[in-house]
Amino acid sequence: MNNLIHSLEWRSYLVAIIVVFALSSMSLAAKWTSNRPSAVLNNTFLQAHVALMIGIAILGAIVVGVPAFTSSNFLALGTLSGSGIAAGVLTVAANRLIVRYARGASGLAITHRAPSGDQGQRVMRILLLTAAAILEEVLFRGYLVTIASWLPSPTLVVIALSASVLCFALAHIYGGAIEALGKLPLGAVTLMLTLGSGLLWPAIVAHIYFNLMASSFLVMQRDIPR
Repeated sequence: MNNLIHSLEWRSYLVAIIVVFALSSMSLAAKWTSNRPSAVLNNTFLQAHVALMIGIAILGAIVVGVPAFTSSNFLALGTLSGSGIAAGVLTVAANRLIVRYARGASGLAITHRAPSGDQGQRVMRILLLTAAAILEEVLFRGYLVTIASWLPSPTLVVIALSASVLCFALAHIYGGAIEALGKLPLGAVTLMLTLGSGLLWPAIVAHIYFNLMASSFLVMQRDIPR
């Protein structure tokens, strides 16, 4: 079985399966929640997305294995966490620059607002955003990076890793082209963190920071001519 999984044909097949499931996850979640009241749409969408991602994570664990998450060394853990936070700050800033530039070109206005709903809904949203960040990192920087490392040449590895960043951005296309474009810096930075450390923890920290500071507070609206 190991020889079968590590053959080039099966590597390509596994990548295709995981990417298709990942790209489908958010679209399916959006479809399932499209008829819900707007006040609960965000949390309902995230619940569906997280549930689908759990299924994908289980599939990946079976065929690829569980990726390395963090270090047992306390000092190393602190360093990894610090680098994750710094990367999160950088990706949030990059996301806002991209969104603002794209807004100027497409006539979208950006407003900042706190998540709607009562305290319970806000706490649930934070938990769901955290879970989504962890699961997406397991998929895109865990499984896909592992599968890329099986490829027989450095050129193919670079192409596969670059494709994983693009696939991560495309997974957010349900929110529009600007939404997907704004995720490119996050995908690239978290990939570099994972490759540099060999662990998922700094990428997870960066992604959680990004989700909490950027995704939940930016609302784009079409400008109305005066």
